[in-house]
Amino acid sequence: KESPNRRSRFKLHLILPSLDSIAHHPVVVTAVQEALQTKDVALWSSDINWKPPQSLGYFAPHQDATYAGLSPPSKCVTAWVALSDPVGIDQGCLAFYPRSHIFG
Repeated sequence: KESPNRRSRFKLHLILPSLDSIAHHPVVVTAVQEALQTKDVALWSSDINWKPPQSLGYFAPHQDATYAGLSPPSKCVTAWVALSDPVGIDQGCLAFYPRSHIFG
């Protein structure tokens, strides 16, 4: 059974002005527009993935568009912004497979 708190981490830009300002920051918006090669973009969701120090939590490799049921995946992008410092391998930073978006 899904925890009720699990859902409370999504679409936070709608209730937290600080997260809305990050999501709509010109640098973020421009990067998304360039990645999708269009000025016509929309923010579908926002979420926070929080792992406390020494956490054994793990996010398995996945493609967000497919995982969220968005289609076609080639018209979707995830903009990941770190809110902690430092962010690196020792802290469990985001990793990705280069060009994996091409394979669907």
